[in-house]
Amino acid sequence: MELQEVIGVAVLRGRVKRRGGKLLEAELELDSSCRIVRAVISGDFFAYPPTAVDDIEQGLRGCKSAECIRGVVHEAAQRSTFLGVTPSDIEELLVSLWRRCTGLKGST
Repeated sequence: MELQEVIGVAVLRGRVKRRGGKLLEAELELDSSCRIVRAVISGDFFAYPPTAVDDIEQGLRGCKSAECIRGVVHEAAQRSTFLGVTPSDIEELLVSLWRRCTGLKGST
C-alpha cells in the first residue's frame, strides 16, 4: 500500500491479486479526519451493471467508518454481480486502506 499526504489530505493506494490472478486496485483520498473525499476502484474484473463500481465510489464519499464502507459495498452488492473479485474483496481492500489513515491519526 502507498501513502501520499498533500496539505491535510491523505491519498492511500492499495492493490491485491485475487483468485485466478485477478487484480483489484483502490485509491482513497481522505481529509484530515479520515473522511473519504474521493474513491477510485479498478482492476481486471467485471461488474454488472456497468455502473456498479461508480455506485460504490459515489456512495463512499463522506464515509468515515469501516461500518459505512461495509454498508456501501453491501448495498451495491445486493443489486450487482462481480466477476473476478467478490464484494468482500472490495470491502477488505477499502477498509484496510481507511484503517491505515486512522492509524496514522492515532485512532483505532
